[in-house]
Amino acid sequence: MIIKIGNIIQQKTVIIAIVSSLLLLTGTLVPLGQANSLSFHVNDFKIKKIGVSHHNPFVIVKGKAGGTKSVAGDVAVEAYLIYTNKGKFGAFSNEGPYKSAKFTTKTSNNGINGNTCIDKQTPSGKVVFSGHKLTLKGIHVNKVSKVLTADINQNPDQHGNTNCIYKIWSSKGH
Repeated sequence: MIIKIGNIIQQKTVIIAIVSSLLLLTGTLVPLGQANSLSFHVNDFKIKKIGVSHHNPFVIVKGKAGGTKSVAGDVAVEAYLIYTNKGKFGAFSNEGPYKSAKFTTKTSNNGINGNTCIDKQTPSGKVVFSGHKLTLKGIHVNKVSKVLTADINQNPDQHGNTNCIYKIWSSKGH
C-alpha cells in the first residue's frame, strides 16, 4: 500500500512539474509589447468611435481607455495615435502615466517593408481618461481623420531606427 501511494505522489509530482514548465514557457512567449505588462487588455486598444468635442480629439475604446500602461523594463510603448487637421498627436505610456505629444513620422529604411517610426515629439496638450474615453485637451483641432492604437518598439531595428510601430491593435478613420 505504501509503494502505491508513493507511486501516485511521484506521478502527481511529475505532472505538476510538466504543467508548471508549460505555464512558464507560455509566459515567456508573450508578445513583445506585453512582456512586462501583465495587466495587458487588448480591449483597452480596440477602437469603437473617434471624433472631436469642443475642439478636443477623442477616442472611445471597448475596454478602459488608458487601462494598460507600459511598465519599467518594457521594450514597447503603448500608444493612441490621433491624426488631425493640425497634425499628429499621441498619448504615450512610457513606464508610467500617459503623456501627450505632437509628433512627426518617418519611414525606416528597411527595403520594401519599411516601418513607420515616431520621428520627433513635442509635449502638447493633456491626456484625460474617463471610462472608455481618451481625450487630448488643449490642442484645438477641428477634425480627426484617423486613430491608431499601437505598440511602439523603443529598441533600435537593424538600421538603428527607434520608436517604430511594430503592432497596430486597432485603427479607425473617417
